[in-house]
Amino acid sequence: MDSLLTKVSKEIRSVSPEQGLEFAVKALSQSRESNYSKGKAMSCFYIGQLLFYFGDYNKSLQYLSLSEQEKYTSGNYILLSEISRIKGQLYSYLKLKEASFSELKKAYGYALQIREKKERERFTSLAYENLAIAFNIRGDQDSSFFYLMENKKLLARTDENKTFNNAINLYTLFGEYFGNKQQYDSATYYFNNALALISKHDYPYTSWLYGHWGDLYSQKNESDSALFYYRKALQNLKETNLKNEFPNIYQKISEIYSLKGIEDSATLYNEKYLLISSELRDAKDKATEQALQILLKEERHYAQIEQQRILTIIGIILVFISILILLYGRHWNKKKKKILEEKEKEVTDLQSKLNESLERVLTLAQKNDPAFLPLFRRYIPNLV
Repeated sequence: MDSLLTKVSKEIRSVSPEQGLEFAVKALSQSRESNYSKGKAMSCFYIGQLLFYFGDYNKSLQYLSLSEQEKYTSGNYILLSEISRIKGQLYSYLKLKEASFSELKKAYGYALQIREKKERERFTSLAYENLAIAFNIRGDQDSSFFYLMENKKLLARTDENKTFNNAINLYTLFGEYFGNKQQYDSATYYFNNALALISKHDYPYTSWLYGHWGDLYSQKNESDSALFYYRKALQNLKETNLKNEFPNIYQKISEIYSLKGIEDSATLYNEKYLLISSELRDAKDKATEQALQILLKEERHYAQIEQQRILTIIGIILVFISILILLYGRHWNKKKKKILEEKEKEVTDLQSKLNESLERVLTLAQKNDPAFLPLFRRYIPNLV
């Protein structure tokens, strides 16, 4: 089962999602038969991740939730970070911006808790990357650039062989940032850096880079160059079959053909765009409903936790007050007992003194001593 999971990871890194999904399903089947929590958690996560790439958003959320519920996942900050990262991407695609942002912040928080330094740096880099994208979607370019720079500083001290795909994404995002700023030379510089890393490491996923590169030339109104890069992106997508990227590329190719007055090609790619958009839209609608149910469940869960926290605080306060009352009662009882003991002692002392005086009066009376009368008047004045 662990061997199968390793194969899944390799297939994902080499952008072979269909083969990866096949291995992940096998791993899940065997893990369920032997009740292997790690196998169930990891295979469900991989299935959820790959289904998102294939555009099956509803089932993707279901498998990510299953992974989250496994005992193995609890306290495994790498897996928790990855689950939140993919959920953040998925929510963003479903236009649930705040939910997406919340998940990506959770992914960052989990990444910081990873103990092993190299792994912590690798997953923190991914969190920086996704936060930069999220802030860009929100229109906060300054925050987006901040996280790009944080990611750049972090990747500068990591092993390139382990994080080159992070660096490819980083350079692509820098290219997009400078392209939006109309600093085309800087944008091209970063796109070339990303392409150099792709060539150096023989990385098979290029559609994202080429799509952004096409956008750059589209902004410059250089339609032929834009079309060249969009076609390269489309060629790569046909190899990787990452469905959620197809609509954007089809639409942009159609728009360029339309600008060039080549209506047959524009219509062809627009039909491709509409067909796959319709297919993905149905999946998105189902997934959005599922996502909202998950979010509602999470809100209820957190509300219950908050209610429990408040009740716990109230309970602690009541216990504290009860202890204070008990301690005060004990203190007052001790004080009252002490006062009673002191009063009893006073009464005993007075009684003793009175007894001594009465004995003296009786003795003087028996002796007919003249001192009897003044002393008698002193102790019993009302009878004289």
